[in-house]
Amino acid sequence: MAKSIELFLPLPPSINRIYRVNYRSKSLHISKEGKKFKDSVNEIIGNDAGTLEPYYSHVENITLPLLCPIKLEIELIPKDRRLWDIDNRAKFLIDCLEGYFFKNDNQIVELIIRKLPFNKEKAGCKCTISKVEQP
Repeated sequence: MAKSIELFLPLPPSINRIYRVNYRSKSLHISKEGKKFKDSVNEIIGNDAGTLEPYYSHVENITLPLLCPIKLEIELIPKDRRLWDIDNRAKFLIDCLEGYFFKNDNQIVELIIRKLPFNKEKAGCKCTISKVEQP
């Protein structure tokens, strides 16, 4: 059985709230909310310290970023009962993980996204990254 890396991150904002257009310069940029989420992910995975040690020290014989095909499981735990689309939450999250746990998101050959029942105290996002065994 393949070993996996598990992360618990804040709930990602919707992609509709991440990117903003500057109509004057016709450029696209990341919103303050997007930058805040990306900074919190970087802080949690240890990027500021230059290490990902807390998240893969329990997994033996693994070198990051992974260069093989991978499976990514995302479990989203909402903080309230508001309705939203799960696919709008996944894209920016995957972009934030890219470069740390896998070199490019085109390596993802299996993607599972689940929205769990809301839990105000445990709202967030659980990510499980594992290698895919090739036949």
